Amino acid sequence: MKKSCASLQKLFPLIKLFLFLPQSMKFYRYFIVYFGLLIGQILSVLIESSQGNYILKPALMIVLGLFYTFQAKRLHYGILAGLFFSWLGDILLMGNEEIFFLSGIGCFLLAQLSYFFSFKKWVSWQIISIVLMITLTFGFYFGYIYPFVSDRTLSHIIGLYVSAITAMGIAALSMVPRNNFIALGALLFILSDALIAWDKFNSPIRLSPLWIMSTYGIAQWLIVFGAKTDHSNRF
Repeated sequence: MKKSCASLQKLFPLIKLFLFLPQSMKFYRYFIVYFGLLIGQILSVLIESSQGNYILKPALMIVLGLFYTFQAKRLHYGILAGLFFSWLGDILLMGNEEIFFLSGIGCFLLAQLSYFFSFKKWVSWQIISIVLMITLTFGFYFGYIYPFVSDRTLSHIIGLYVSAITAMGIAALSMVPRNNFIALGALLFILSDALIAWDKFNSPIRLSPLWIMSTYGIAQWLIVFGAKTDHSNRF
């Protein structure tokens, strides 16, 4: 209980900062709190503080959801759904048993589909974008992940997830140059998932929490920030 209280006390400076910044600095308020939580979460994993991780990781998508809800002039429920399923996936992936990993994949599959349906109005289905994204994602999967997954059922589930994130990536790339934030966020999201897969199935990556969570955290911020700043009728 004392350790839990100590972990919560570490959040108080961020909470005070969030509450008492001037209203004219709303954007910076969310930016500072979100990336403060992200840095704290990465450090808590690196120093093997499970309590810090359990507190900080679920808080990331909550703060991002609040940022989008209260700062965006036009809400898209696909973005909110993507954040919700990402939040649920973050929690499940903290579990150690295989069922939590599979459930986490399922949640992030739904998150990718939510983002895809948010971006799909921009999809032009250009051959170059399709070929590039399929080559990158499935080439990586079949070349570096699939041979190391002994469970065929699991390999099929991962393959389904790769299909979903590929579709999301194609849709996001089709928003260039109108919304480069979302496109870059999608690419970083794919990179983060590739790092997770490599670390789990191929070979351990040194300081993997740093690379995985930094790319994931920045990716989610860019996607949400891009959605917030896009006021077009098509999005």
